[in-house]
Amino acid sequence: MTTKLKFIMPLSIILLLISCGDNSSKSNTEPVVKIIPEPESPINAANASRLLNQLTFGATLEDINNLVEINRKAWLEEQFDLTPSLHVPLIEPFSDREDFWRKYRMAAWFERAIYAPDQLRQRMAFVLSEIFVISEFNDVLGNDPKAVANYYDLLVTHAFGNYRDLLEAVTLSPAMGIYLSMLGNEKPDTSRNIRPDENYAREVMQLFTIGLVELENDGSIKLDENGAAISTYDQATIKGFAHVFTGWHYNGTTEDTWFRWWDNQDLYGTMVPVQAFHDTAEKALFSGVLLPANQTAEQDLKAALDALFNHPNVAPFIAKQLIQKFITSNPTPAYVERIANVFIDNGAGERGDLKAVVKALILDEEAINGHISAPDTFGKMREPILKATHLWRAFNLTTDNEIIDMGWPDYYFNQAPLASASVFNFYRPDYSPPSLKMLRV
Repeated sequence: MTTKLKFIMPLSIILLLISCGDNSSKSNTEPVVKIIPEPESPINAANASRLLNQLTFGATLEDINNLVEINRKAWLEEQFDLTPSLHVPLIEPFSDREDFWRKYRMAAWFERAIYAPDQLRQRMAFVLSEIFVISEFNDVLGNDPKAVANYYDLLVTHAFGNYRDLLEAVTLSPAMGIYLSMLGNEKPDTSRNIRPDENYAREVMQLFTIGLVELENDGSIKLDENGAAISTYDQATIKGFAHVFTGWHYNGTTEDTWFRWWDNQDLYGTMVPVQAFHDTAEKALFSGVLLPANQTAEQDLKAALDALFNHPNVAPFIAKQLIQKFITSNPTPAYVERIANVFIDNGAGERGDLKAVVKALILDEEAINGHISAPDTFGKMREPILKATHLWRAFNLTTDNEIIDMGWPDYYFNQAPLASASVFNFYRPDYSPPSLKMLRV
């Protein structure tokens, strides 16, 4: 790739980039008391740079100046209101080329990461891609970069929506269906030695919703009378969910074409149910949740996802991961609980409002002043690929090519979007590299 870097910033800004009255009305009756909200504390250039490096793909001088001028809350609303910048439209013009492969998807990702105005949404989508993992290292997905980009756009679209809607969209994505083998999952058939696949059933619990052990609302582990962690599910629970996730296939599939998948292979449309292949028996899930017999695939799916979404673990499990991905690897239990409470209720009775959750974790006192109040524990290492985007955004990367030709970022950074070796992503949020001094953002 031929690249030109424009060094447009003074040294002081570059260093910032890498550091991480009575208004009551009176009348003849009782006085009307107006509650005046506490004024928002101003933000200086250093703190603006730190915040932007936490929440975007890198601070720029223009973004720093804008944030200082309008402050945090206005910047957040500005970001929430921006139209989502999608990836598929960028790769569509190249889809008929003989060399259409991953480099066009990677180019689209870097294009959005470096230049898209909706930086907070793009970073949130990247965070979600590390929780709801699929990977192109799959025989089907590896041959269709557009399908992988389409899945990423699903995360972009739902980034500030409701977590329940996101969970269902991910569950019914053909890319996820292929990656965790829910697509084409059949009801039991002893004559053919068929048993429902348990892959998605396991990971939707372990990684996407409730985790392995029961949690307090502050993210700490609940213990039984013997001081041992309490498991959230067992093999019987996995089996129950596996039977829920039967009967779904490519969009357009019918009972007659179920086994002729090549007639219906649609890697972009939402999966559809084929009732003849759905298990209609009674299904036991967790905590006494029992799905009655003779329900449709849609009814079972809705009930199962509702049960997961309303499990008390989801709020602290997801809240802590979002804090760790954006702000600090070592949040205090109080910080986790404050954000979990917003997940439970956004203030208007809605559970799972991701916009409210993101806003709360950004404006929390620990997020704003943690580097001062707890300098020895606050902060997080920059992910390798974010180090690159931070640098390129700071220096206004331009290229001579029609695309950013970085086809194998994992070769340079040991990391690439939607290209991990397993469903567990490149690392877990609590991973600590050995013998490395932490560089905090």
